Amino acid sequence: MNSMKYYDLNPANHVLRGTEARLGYSPAPNARSTVLRASREIPTQHEFNVVSSTNAALLVEACKRGTATLVMPLDSPEYWKNDALLMAAVDKNRVFEIPLRPLLHSKYARRAKLMGQLKFFLRRCVKQHARFVITSRAESEYDVKSPREAIALGQLLGLTKQQAQHALSKECERLLEEVGERA
Repeated sequence: MNSMKYYDLNPANHVLRGTEARLGYSPAPNARSTVLRASREIPTQHEFNVVSSTNAALLVEACKRGTATLVMPLDSPEYWKNDALLMAAVDKNRVFEIPLRPLLHSKYARRAKLMGQLKFFLRRCVKQHARFVITSRAESEYDVKSPREAIALGQLLGLTKQQAQHALSKECERLLEEVGERA
């Protein structure tokens, strides 16, 4: 590996930061995670947060308000082909979170379907210049993959090695800088 710094911006279990450090990740703050069920739950403060929802319209609104730092789209039905979501993220310079845990924990046909959806979504993100980071969403140390493994998984999802590295490194640094400026 080169001297590039790698980050996991969203392990679900913050106790795993030590495991991540041993695997080669740089320290990062922990995002506050919010599952949106109504408009009033959209973050109003400019702090480091991640939003997810089964309601695509709420994710679009969170992007448009510009207060959501990370937007995790996978829980939203048909996120991979949602133009409004993609365009709102691009317009407001929001960053999508691409978590690896769902991929690691899905089986057989479900995994193939999820991979296909993620590949399609990431291809659209790259084409439209939407920002994204790869995260672990790790709940146990078995969910934590080394930067090299995370890059390889990114490549399986259709990214080039450079794009996957960027999503674990430079894009994370850029995001942390922006969060620092807003705090």
